[in-house]
Amino acid sequence: MSVQVNKKYHSALLAALGAAFIVGCLDCGELNRASIAAYAVFLGFVFVVVYRRPCNPTPLDLALIRWGLIPFVILFDTLMYWVWHFRGVMR
Repeated sequence: MSVQVNKKYHSALLAALGAAFIVGCLDCGELNRASIAAYAVFLGFVFVVVYRRPCNPTPLDLALIRWGLIPFVILFDTLMYWVWHFRGVMR
């Protein structure tokens, strides 16, 4: 694996761990559950990219690895809110 690719993987992993720690400290409820699900999906995506193209990822792969965590967390948190709202649990 090249050094450039390795740095992107490390930055993605550090961002996921840092965000998980922050969400865990700030909220111990439903937001935490949705965020952990988003982290699991994101890290699964990273491992699939590493498995399929370890030495030659596409520029889109690198961009999604570096910045893809933010949309995953926002999407999962929003979906969690709307699902609970429609079920009548949240107002």
